[in-house]
Amino acid sequence: MGKLNITEEELLDKYNVSIDNLTDECDWITHISGQMVCTTIVSILIENNINCLINSDKLYELYDSHIKSLNLEDGEWQEKYGVPEIIKIIYKLLENISE
Repeated sequence: MGKLNITEEELLDKYNVSIDNLTDECDWITHISGQMVCTTIVSILIENNINCLINSDKLYELYDSHIKSLNLEDGEWQEKYGVPEIIKIIYKLLENISE
């Protein structure tokens, strides 16, 4: 399929804008789940005609499997992984399926 036609930085920027818009509209949201992250990413891919065909459930399955393989405790996860690190993980997953 080829290389993604979006950079990791662009994906992160678009993700941050999408989440900011979502939390502005839905101020009761206090936690963004992994599933919500993946759904948001897939929406960004679709809206921006990114050359990566995947649905949010499959992306979440890949993401969840990767996170579990890290064998991190909750404290480690919270200390080491913020939004940029999570987007980096997802971007690498997307690159792998786009090859």
